[in-house]
Amino acid sequence: DLPTQSSNLKQLQNRIQALVGGSNVAVRARNVPKGSHVSVGPFQRHSVAKQWNNYLKGEGLKNSRIYYGK
Repeated sequence: DLPTQSSNLKQLQNRIQALVGGSNVAVRARNVPKGSHVSVGPFQRHSVAKQWNNYLKGEGLKNSRIYYGK
């Protein structure tokens, strides 16, 4: 998840969607349950979630928190 102000939600979603490109990673703008944020994932393997988290942080998205689960 990447928290943001609601006014920046669509812009952040578009930026992340461009970064993940043609991969099968879900990118969704959300307002609940954690306030305004862009959700990336879920991932079933922690190692894959961690790789994406590191990639997004490397692209300047320092507040990135990727979640994983079944």
